[in-house]
Amino acid sequence: MKFIINLKIFLNSFTNFVLSILKIVVFTKPSIIYRPSKTLRPNPLIILGNGPSLKSDLNIKIKNFESYDFLAVNHFAESNLFETIKPSFYCIGAPELFEDEATEELINKGNQLFTSISQKTTWPLTLYLNCNAFNSKRWVSIIKNNSNIKIRFFNRTPVEGFFKHFFWRYNFGMVRPHNVLIPSLFIAINENFKSIYLFGADHSWLKELSVSEANEALLNQKHFYDVNSSKPTTMRKDLHGKESRKLHEIIYKFYLSFKGYHEINNFAKKMGISIYNFTSDSFIDAFERK
Repeated sequence: MKFIINLKIFLNSFTNFVLSILKIVVFTKPSIIYRPSKTLRPNPLIILGNGPSLKSDLNIKIKNFESYDFLAVNHFAESNLFETIKPSFYCIGAPELFEDEATEELINKGNQLFTSISQKTTWPLTLYLNCNAFNSKRWVSIIKNNSNIKIRFFNRTPVEGFFKHFFWRYNFGMVRPHNVLIPSLFIAINENFKSIYLFGADHSWLKELSVSEANEALLNQKHFYDVNSSKPTTMRKDLHGKESRKLHEIIYKFYLSFKGYHEINNFAKKMGISIYNFTSDSFIDAFERK
């Protein structure tokens, strides 16, 4: 029985390895992706998730902001905290924010975000984008005149199976990126921060799920900037917004994210990097709590 289980594990890892190689060949763009930093970062990095707890946790748990570097994500620049904290790094993971084929609503949201980043950034900022954004010109026209912003691209190619840590280390792929926190953690690791602190990583979506009388699966995705105004909505399957996810598809997406955090934590430990979760009442069970 043990032999059969081990054989199954081996075959699964081998299959995932072969599929990952094919994905890397097809989807990875080695000429544009960033190279991991060899410079040791002296300060801890705080990743600023957009969860409801962010503001209160920062006020209570951080006394001296100058002792840290910061990485913000997605719509953070549209809040007043962006100019207060002045993060050195920024990660945009949602493809709908820069893809040209998205719905008009999503295109407007993307334009609004990049406009905020461009107009507000008066300090050096490294902006990380999914490498698929390389062929999109919409965001370029908005931020190209701000010399403070440096663009770097990351690969969101899912890489699994044998030798996955090698490919993750050199930015050929990552854990399936179903949440912007996943590429943010890989960026933090590859930027050689030895201590990574998570704030605003509530991930408390399970209690925000519901199903309407029309059998629509709804999720109220609350953020620190809209915690009192957000409403339950369907989750889109694609950029065109024509199809919505079913309940089992939403839960499976959550499963992949939470599972991925355990894989990232194991990877970080092998790299000599510590990840700590400072988020109050976070649903993430992979990282040591502080």
